Amino acid sequence: MAKTQEPILRRETKMADPIPRALPSPSLLAAIAGGLLLCFFPAVAVGQGPVVLDTGQLRLEIDPGNGAIARIVDKQGQICLAPVGGLADSFRLILRAADKKNKVILGRSQKLTALSKASGGLDLAWDGPLLDTEGGTHSLRVRTEIRPAGPSLEFRLFLQNDTAHHVAEAWYPLVGGLTGFGRLEAEGETFVMLPTASPTIKRLALPFGEGALQYPGQMNMSYSSIYNTKANRAMYFASHDTVARLKYYRFFEESSPVGKDVFACIQHVPFTPPGKAFEGSPVVLRFHDGTWEAAGPIYREWFTKTFGLMDPSRSWIRRQSFIQDTMFLLPEGTLNCTFQDIPRWAKDARDHGVTAVLISGWHRGGHDNGYPHYEPDPRLGTYDDLRRGLEACHKMGVRVYFFVNYQPVMIESDWFKKELNRYVEMREDGGYGACGWGMGTLWARMGNAKPMTSVDPSFPEYRDALLRQFLKLVEVGADGLHVDKMWPSPLNFNPRCEFGPDTSTWEGAIRLTRTLFDEARRINPNFAMSFECNWDRMLEFGNAIWWVGNMSLVRSVFPEMIETRAITSPYDYLGVNRAVQFSQVGLVGPLNYCRSVGWEPWKGLAEYLREVKRIQDALSEAVFFGEVLGHAQIELGHEPRSGVEYNVFRSLKTVKRVCILTNSGMEERSQAIQAFAGNTGGSVRIHVPLASPRDAALPVEVTVPGERIVFVEELSAAPGGSALETPPETVDLPTTPAAGAIVNGGFESGDLTGWTADPNWCADRNTCGEYRGWEGSSFAWSGGRGEAATGRLKSKPFVLEGDGVRLLIAGWNTGPGANRSWNHVALKGADGTEIDRRTPLNSLTFAPVLLDGSGHKGEIVYVEAVDDADQNGFSMFSIDDVRMISLPPSQARPLEPLPRFDDRKSVKLENDHYRVEVSRASGAITRILDKAGALELIREPRLAGNFKFTLPLPGKEPWETIEANYILGEGQPLSSFDVHGRKLTLLWRAPLTSRTGEKYDVAAVMGIELEGEAVRLTLRIENKTPHQIGEVFFPILGGVTGLGNTHRELKSTGLVRPVGTGVASSDVFFLFANFSGLGDQGAEQFYLYPQDLAEPWMELHNPGLHRSVYLASHDRADRSKVLHLEMLPGNAETPRLDGNWPRPDELNGLPAGVLIAFVEFANCPPGETFEAAPVVLQVHDGDWQEGQRIYRKWKTSR
Repeated sequence: MAKTQEPILRRETKMADPIPRALPSPSLLAAIAGGLLLCFFPAVAVGQGPVVLDTGQLRLEIDPGNGAIARIVDKQGQICLAPVGGLADSFRLILRAADKKNKVILGRSQKLTALSKASGGLDLAWDGPLLDTEGGTHSLRVRTEIRPAGPSLEFRLFLQNDTAHHVAEAWYPLVGGLTGFGRLEAEGETFVMLPTASPTIKRLALPFGEGALQYPGQMNMSYSSIYNTKANRAMYFASHDTVARLKYYRFFEESSPVGKDVFACIQHVPFTPPGKAFEGSPVVLRFHDGTWEAAGPIYREWFTKTFGLMDPSRSWIRRQSFIQDTMFLLPEGTLNCTFQDIPRWAKDARDHGVTAVLISGWHRGGHDNGYPHYEPDPRLGTYDDLRRGLEACHKMGVRVYFFVNYQPVMIESDWFKKELNRYVEMREDGGYGACGWGMGTLWARMGNAKPMTSVDPSFPEYRDALLRQFLKLVEVGADGLHVDKMWPSPLNFNPRCEFGPDTSTWEGAIRLTRTLFDEARRINPNFAMSFECNWDRMLEFGNAIWWVGNMSLVRSVFPEMIETRAITSPYDYLGVNRAVQFSQVGLVGPLNYCRSVGWEPWKGLAEYLREVKRIQDALSEAVFFGEVLGHAQIELGHEPRSGVEYNVFRSLKTVKRVCILTNSGMEERSQAIQAFAGNTGGSVRIHVPLASPRDAALPVEVTVPGERIVFVEELSAAPGGSALETPPETVDLPTTPAAGAIVNGGFESGDLTGWTADPNWCADRNTCGEYRGWEGSSFAWSGGRGEAATGRLKSKPFVLEGDGVRLLIAGWNTGPGANRSWNHVALKGADGTEIDRRTPLNSLTFAPVLLDGSGHKGEIVYVEAVDDADQNGFSMFSIDDVRMISLPPSQARPLEPLPRFDDRKSVKLENDHYRVEVSRASGAITRILDKAGALELIREPRLAGNFKFTLPLPGKEPWETIEANYILGEGQPLSSFDVHGRKLTLLWRAPLTSRTGEKYDVAAVMGIELEGEAVRLTLRIENKTPHQIGEVFFPILGGVTGLGNTHRELKSTGLVRPVGTGVASSDVFFLFANFSGLGDQGAEQFYLYPQDLAEPWMELHNPGLHRSVYLASHDRADRSKVLHLEMLPGNAETPRLDGNWPRPDELNGLPAGVLIAFVEFANCPPGETFEAAPVVLQVHDGDWQEGQRIYRKWKTSR
């Protein structure tokens, strides 16, 4: 065995005699915080030349005058990091005075008072006073340790603060010369990578500026990588800290008269008080081959040895691919389930193949309320009720765990006012923040939730209170806990903390988790945990992490962990496919986590999920617990067709592979698979949901149905085949597009080949870092010359072979204070005639739109994207994945006519312009017919509505108030009605019944009046209860599906609303974006007047029909209100080629449509009558400009 080379410490001098440096007598300084001993060692004589530490792998040179890091040489890579003259440094300190002013101490400006050899490395000491940049002196003593550790160097910093100030920041080691990283031929190809949700990468070149990310918090792992792609060489730079505390990875540019340079350091923020000591974390520097990907294994090795890692086989939560989650009680009082419902609720999951369930909102106050009262809410049942429910689950083979938090507590609770306020996570100014998550009412969902703040679990009193309650759950039968909102405050300046501001919240969370986990496993050896976080330290206790994106990069380093994808929409087939394709946990929460998978609208998706999970379970050793190979180790016969994606997995036990194919298109696609690498001619088994598996020999052509998933399982190698066999060659793709194809529609060439572009357009790979959701690697972006640049992007002409063009768009159609709208994409005929156009959705997340080419099939057309926004902000526009699409023939067929008027069921109000029908039973508005346009505004009368309002019920404490005490107008029997001329008056006498069955002394009167070309609606609520009236929705026009007489026309209807002095538009009947992910409502949108609505009106406009519907609040009091839209029964969360609405064949006879209403937050006192603002509806020819004219004419007349 070769002998390990010992580090070599030597002096290099330019003078014959070294200059000795006087040292104080050795002393030991007892550090009060953490028992740190700060030691200064005897001196070694040094000369004027650098002191050199040579480890064999690298060479470190230290300036003997000030201790600066003068040079670091990577011998193997021939990389020399030498800061520009005068900039070399070692550390930097920031002192924070009582007046909050900072004093900066540069290490390079200090005289080194000691340098000694220790443990094969160096100890450097600066035995103050230290000088700040303004000439002031400070009684500080600093010591650094530099130690070789195998191929690495390890730096540590210690200080004793004998000043009157706090040491707010400590930067070290200051490693400069980064602009010279790489050999001469590799200059300009150096980058720095920091691990966030995805790699955060920045080129290391001048000008660089400054950048810093915090760990924990922004970074999910504690390392960085500086690498050069041409040299294929990198430097691992990491804080190997065994203490959970905040730090920054800082990269910054420095300048001197000689030049500029870029430095790296770890920035601790200890806020060390006067008289205390600080011990920094070990900072590790190591050169290695490769780029940033090669840094992960180095970090993993240290992490697993230091902290350990939860074995997936010992965590039952990690072994679940789908989990049902339901909030039993919402914070505003909506009751979804009780403990007695648990057996039925769990059976719904089990019957669809899901054997793990999460109970949320089970405690006092309900979900995201009542914290930290983690005990059963009396409305749900008792501990005994809960125990019986859990026993029933266990008998049917279902495991149950519970939703909890560590930090959030209710500010308005008596507990907080009496005790918990002492444990809050404080800002430096002594204040604390407030937040909340609303669900059960619109007011709450719009940001007015019950307030909570964060407390620090490092306080023993609070930690013990949590432990007592959590362990009680385990004793009752809980199989595990999910800890949500694991986002500790970065710094906690609460003066009562045992630990420093940078440590308290983080170390407190670790210590609580460790104690909880150990104690719970003593009760239940199979107890398991999951977390909502982006912090790798939690992997010690559980490796199931919420959500996709928080820890995606972490999985490449720690494949034992898995991320979670929410599946809450009833038609999200693509979401199920993605969860399986990317080996994620599907958290199944129908109706925003308010129903079980047995909920009727979920019938089709639940059956599909059961089938997909059945196959996934059978192949789980590869596709769920195996190695993710991505696109490696498989040979395709051709590149995947449009919409087809694939991912390859390998079992760690059998090494057999599985390829998962998904198809996001509507039509089936075929994919040729030549072979798994090394297995030419072997056999495979093809698994398709709801079909029997079939075996086939390679190569094989696999059919992937539209919007479905297929598993191709490797069975055996061909005779004589082996894993070392040379993989077969792939079939070359045609070099020319098929007739009629859109050339380079996905911009995957990396340029604008096939398109004619003005200079502002370019193919981009998310240079600005803000876009989400594009396909492939590139998209077309209008920001190549800055936001204010304008221009057009035109495709080559092509033959329209389908019914239209579907593409992804992102960007802005207006901006704050704008007086016009901008940016659009259009489908045009060969002569430039516009066939259809769409505008971006004011979002940087790509969304699909459809350019309707109905009637133009077979013609020559082109696509044109126009950026006509000349503003410096909110003006960029992007498109991607431009493709032709064929729509189902049913979309072109005329819609079924509505039932004829039935005098026994309905009341009719009619003039030359309209026919309005109202239910005799409930007073719901079931029909509004535009006679001139022959258009039905309400096409789904089963969703008809009229009004609803709340009567909030005060609680003993404010957080116990039940705000969601709704009275639904369509649920009340109509007492009487009266038709007088062109006016219909409807009366609901007291008492009215809430949706939970309680009766209240309240009555309502609604009026519908035909006034010429308009319909005027009014509402009066007579309240004789002791409760105030809260929210009032009026009128509720339910069952709106667009304007037109075919499905295609309905989908072409847009929503237009006033913004600034212009308008914003969206295709809500094609793609209904959901603003709220929580609550027991369908997908919803809301626009607050006068904030989001410049004026309280909206238009539904169909450009093909040149017909529009104006709906406005004609409120003489000009009160604030909300335009509200709700889509029932829900959408497809992951957009499809034809939008995200449910298709008729998916509804299983259920109604689908949008409910449109204006909402007033009345807050009308008890005993008073509330008059809602009149609402006017008018159908007219033309577009939104006519609606704007109608509103402004009324506004002037009032």
